Amino acid sequence: MLAMVPAMKTSRGTSRHVRTADLLPPPPLGKALAFAALAALAGAAAWGLIVYFAKVEIGYLAWGIGALIGFAIVKAGGHGTLLAVAGAALSVLSIGTGKHLAFRMLLDHEFTAQVEKIDPGVYEAQLQDATAWAALGEQPSDEQVKTFAEKHEFEFKDAASFRSEVGAQLTWIATEKPTLPQWRARLVADTAARVSFVEYLKDDFHPFDVLFVGLGLVTAFGLVNRYTTALQVAARQALREQHAAEQAETETGSAPRG
Repeated sequence: MLAMVPAMKTSRGTSRHVRTADLLPPPPLGKALAFAALAALAGAAAWGLIVYFAKVEIGYLAWGIGALIGFAIVKAGGHGTLLAVAGAALSVLSIGTGKHLAFRMLLDHEFTAQVEKIDPGVYEAQLQDATAWAALGEQPSDEQVKTFAEKHEFEFKDAASFRSEVGAQLTWIATEKPTLPQWRARLVADTAARVSFVEYLKDDFHPFDVLFVGLGLVTAFGLVNRYTTALQVAARQALREQHAAEQAETETGSAPRG
């Protein structure tokens, strides 16, 4: 429940309770969320770049991201439970985005290095294979697909799978006629697309990940919450002082004159 200040007398002499939440003006939601979003993006970028260049994850970064987002909200003048929860949520989102960014950057780097080692003769052979595939027409029969795979030494499971995977790649080559760098870039993209980020998270999971993510969101929430509490305390104190001054003025005005 919200804290209550003591009953205050109004100018008409009636008494009422003032809720703590009513002591503060509405927070600048738009500005605070914009600051927090920018901090979250910066945190995600920092996570991705550090992991990419250091080739190791530093769990304390999650804590730092939470602190950065919480500080951004406070700097924008944000306060209240809603923004505290938003800060915690953005912390988790920022950490997840940073991990995904690092995953994609490392994956592209690894696959690019592997593809660069492929002999250009493979590229030339695929150009010839693509031309032969295109010659079969748009709807080759299952038997034609099987014969093609055997003749050109492709792995063959069934005609449908071959059409959707190898056939699609050969069709792109026949249609676009890519250069060697373009072919390599497409090979990297196709290979990376088959690697699941979820599977990466499962393989890379460590109990400390939960700890540091928890510290990050708690830190973001805590910074905003403590700032809110400080504002409420200051507002209650100012209200008490104002009431005391008004009461003293009233007593002075009603005192009997000699």
